[in-house]
Amino acid sequence: MPPALLRMQRPATGRRETECVERTAPMVSEQELIERIRRGDLVSFKAVFERYYGGVHAFTRGVVDNGFHAEEITQNVFIRLWLKREALDPSRNFKAFLYTLARHEIADYFRSDRYDRRRLRLDLLHDAVACQVVEGRQSRCAADGMAAER
Repeated sequence: MPPALLRMQRPATGRRETECVERTAPMVSEQELIERIRRGDLVSFKAVFERYYGGVHAFTRGVVDNGFHAEEITQNVFIRLWLKREALDPSRNFKAFLYTLARHEIADYFRSDRYDRRRLRLDLLHDAVACQVVEGRQSRCAADGMAAER
C-alpha cells in the first residue's frame, strides 16, 4: 500500500504492541523512527502510532471519564504529533514528549465546551433525581433548597 493511502486505525486489542510494529516496519530504534517521521515517512508514523496508542489511550482514559472523549483526545495527540513532526528531536525523550502532548490535549478538553455541556447535563440529571416528589408529599430539592410540590 502506498504511504499516502495508509489509514491510521487504533491497534487491535489482544495483540502485543511489537507484533503490530513488526507488520508495518522493521524493528528500528525509536530515534530512527523519529528521524523518519521528521522527514514525513507515514510508515514510521504508523509504527509509532501502533507502538504508543494503547499507553496514551489508557492514560487519557484514566483522567477522562468518558470513553468516546478519551478516544478523541488520543487521536488528537497523534494528529498534533504529525503536525509538529518537524520540531521533533530524536535525541530527546520521545515518550515524555508524547505524554506531554496528551496532558495538553486533556487540559484543552477540560477547558472546552464539550466538557462544560456534559457536566451541565449531569448536573441537571442529578437535580431532577434529587427533586423528585414522593406521591402526595413535599420533597426538598437538594440542588436549590426549595420545596417542590406535586
